[in-house]
Amino acid sequence: MAAVPEIGQFTLIRKRPAIVRNLIPFQEPRSAKELHMLDIEYIDGLDNPSEDKVIWEREVGAKSYSILDLPDIVSHQRPDPPRRYDAFIDAMRWTSNTNYRYENGNVKTIDSPLLSPWYSAVQVEDYQLYPVLQSMSMPRVNLLLADDVGLGKTIEAGLIAQELIRQRRIRRILVVCPSALQIQWKDEMEEKFNIDFVVLDSEQVLETQRELGMDANPWTVYPKIITSMDYMKQPDILDKFITGSEHMLPEDSAMLPWDLLIVDEAHNFAPSRLSDDSRRCSMLRSITKYFEHRLFLTATPHNGYTQSFSGLLELLDPVRFQQKMVLDEEDFKHLDLVMVRRMKKELNDELGKSRFPERKVKGIPIELTDKEKALYDAMRSYRENAIKELAKVGKKQKALGGFLFALLTKRLLSSSFSFARTWWNHVAGFEGHEFGFDQAEESKERAETPVDDDQEKVMRETDALRHGGSWLSEYKDVLQPYIEEVSKCLKLLGWT
Repeated sequence: MAAVPEIGQFTLIRKRPAIVRNLIPFQEPRSAKELHMLDIEYIDGLDNPSEDKVIWEREVGAKSYSILDLPDIVSHQRPDPPRRYDAFIDAMRWTSNTNYRYENGNVKTIDSPLLSPWYSAVQVEDYQLYPVLQSMSMPRVNLLLADDVGLGKTIEAGLIAQELIRQRRIRRILVVCPSALQIQWKDEMEEKFNIDFVVLDSEQVLETQRELGMDANPWTVYPKIITSMDYMKQPDILDKFITGSEHMLPEDSAMLPWDLLIVDEAHNFAPSRLSDDSRRCSMLRSITKYFEHRLFLTATPHNGYTQSFSGLLELLDPVRFQQKMVLDEEDFKHLDLVMVRRMKKELNDELGKSRFPERKVKGIPIELTDKEKALYDAMRSYRENAIKELAKVGKKQKALGGFLFALLTKRLLSSSFSFARTWWNHVAGFEGHEFGFDQAEESKERAETPVDDDQEKVMRETDALRHGGSWLSEYKDVLQPYIEEVSKCLKLLGWT
């Protein structure tokens, strides 16, 4: 046991540094052994507690120090060589949030409103700085980046994320994008902004669980994640994200578990003008509440329906916007605060030069034979009458029918041969009744899910058309004449 300290002496008790403020010796009744009651004050700055009463002889590992001297300089504690110390100073200067300049023997600071351009490996265009400045003026970043295609929305999002990181405002980031863009996002963030993301998919989840155990929640393991919108909308994946987010912080914490949400191709999440939300929209609606800052990226924010557009704005900032049929004057004022949208032509006009080449759309006429014209007319009649019939049933049925006929029209515009293969598969579905509306809707969602394999995508679309034909067999009596007319035109073209 260490020697009993004196009043004013420095001690280490319960692994905390303390000063002895009072000392009272006394005898233990049974053994008559002398013990010492110490009043101590902790000096580590913590208040749990800041003072204490202890019996010195009963403390485990307590130490007292007679003199507080600087440690002796031994071989492994010698000062660094000047060159290494100079390198350390350079490293501190390069990683500091303040730019320094050495001038006339004095070190001067350079005030800069933005830090991200200095810490990014990109040639920043002047117009790309505006969204960064606008986002930094917000106490909470809720921004819709709706610039024209090719203006660098990904770069702008990276600059905003880098700026928030440099200002110590964010740490945990989630990027939600189409599956085909995941690797592109990861490479852009790593190469241009030195921000390391993990692409979270089923393979990465298995890898994480192999390393950390089956109970590991990957959403809590990695601070910066890129994931696919269609991967995250799956109920079990979404539940894991929500569970992990809710357990990241104490229940009484005023902070949010995530800092920044970046949603690429955000128009895919816009609520339907119909009553029901898509699974993507429902997923985004359920996760946004866990994020301090939100950044939506899209080149086509408005799909022609104000109710859908205002719903997207509500997902971005529910305090300023609510989903409605018509935007009022107050909404337009708020829209100026949260949306950045510039077109290439506008930037060319403002700069007085053609920074971006002018896009010219020129239609190329295609001559159709009489038989091909008849096929197009027959398909148009089938589509219009089927949609009219489905509209009598309900909005969901009309929406599903619109998807099926869009696929058929796309194949017809490709070639009559491609359309014929799809058509006969679609007609084959009318022969059976094993698929109803729910199964056809599931096939539609599967066909809409992005996949890297083109053959797999074509196969899913073909299945959706066959299952859709099985569902449409309920209306066969009404549609039969139009189906026969399309089939007749294909046979005249030789596609049987």
